[in-house]
Amino acid sequence: MQQPKFTRQRPKHYTAFGLIEVLISVVILSIGLLGLGSLQNRSIQSLQEGDNLTTASLIAKEMAQRMMSNPYATSLGRTGYLATDINGDIVTAGDVPTWATNKMSGDPDLSRCYGSYGESCYSAAGSFNDSTDHITALNRMQVMDEIEMRLLAWNSLPQGEMKICFDSTAATTSWDCDNVADRVAARNENVYTIKVRWNNLYSNTAQMYALQFTASCTDNSSTYCGN
Repeated sequence: MQQPKFTRQRPKHYTAFGLIEVLISVVILSIGLLGLGSLQNRSIQSLQEGDNLTTASLIAKEMAQRMMSNPYATSLGRTGYLATDINGDIVTAGDVPTWATNKMSGDPDLSRCYGSYGESCYSAAGSFNDSTDHITALNRMQVMDEIEMRLLAWNSLPQGEMKICFDSTAATTSWDCDNVADRVAARNENVYTIKVRWNNLYSNTAQMYALQFTASCTDNSSTYCGN
């Protein structure tokens, strides 16, 4: 009779993660999550600054279009749309909203501009056929353009502000303007510069967008369009 054979099986060896391996894994995962969070934060910052730049460019382009739609006030050069910044009116007022309020209260007929009246900045007693009333209305239109666009920059951008000037040296790199006219004499035009500045909330640095365009500027004297 054949005897049954018995075989001895070796015990199985089970492996498991030790405490050190678990801790290392946690550290690696934490570093990865921190990097991902930093990347997401930077992406949000880039998107926000992209939105600010787009807003600034739209404000500058709209202001330029309004200036070209009012060639009379634009052609006055330093005594037209540029006068607010040359005279330092906003600095004197303290901020844009205070300056705008003072302007509106100083001329109640400004409220008739772009409103439901349809008089295009004429006073209640003004006449379309009177040249003096027409010039007054164009001057009001200039003031109202500046009020609306400067308030738009103030309300749409962090510490947003706008400047209109002549600048022949650092138009796209510096907030300051040299007030030197870059003149196209053959066409009685000047190069106008519109600058929009705001504060980057993440880096706490000033950012700027500048737009230049040519428009009529008829008087070549230093008071208006010349140097």
